[in-house]
Amino acid sequence: MVRIHAIVMTAWVLLFAAQVWLVSAKRVRTHMKLGWAGVGLAVLILVTGYLVSIGGPSHLTAKDLGGIPPLSFMIIPLMDLVLFVLFFGGAIALRKKPAEHKRLMILVAANFLPPAAARMPIAALQALGPWWLFGFADRIHGGCPDLRFDQEPESEREPCGRNSDTRRVVPAAALGGRH
Repeated sequence: MVRIHAIVMTAWVLLFAAQVWLVSAKRVRTHMKLGWAGVGLAVLILVTGYLVSIGGPSHLTAKDLGGIPPLSFMIIPLMDLVLFVLFFGGAIALRKKPAEHKRLMILVAANFLPPAAARMPIAALQALGPWWLFGFADRIHGGCPDLRFDQEPESEREPCGRNSDTRRVVPAAALGGRH
């Protein structure tokens, strides 16, 4: 099941990259049609993710999880699935509002970073333990409930064009600040 889940997640990342390219190439109609394939993949992610999550405690030990008992650790991937449903479901519900849709899809992508980072064979990263890896995305999520930014009148928004310093936008959001 883990391999099937890996294939589904790889397909998701490839589809996500294709979707970003389609929007940047102004091929929005194709993006919207292909988005329904994303809904199908989302269902597969939920099913395979759930099965992998509940199967983990049977073959993992606390040593594998940085000292955390497997049944206790299981809440992390299950909550990742809950966040995935909330963010992706919201993005689909708001697909006719491009700014909100985009930000929710960014949160979907951010939600998948910790499980991917946890599997990278980088000793310094793994030495930080699972709480840091999975807590990183929570910092991003916690800093981004400010989705009302899209609903502010344009006159009240700070500029984010070519002439502004866009490097501060993501760090400010990640740290809980305003855009």
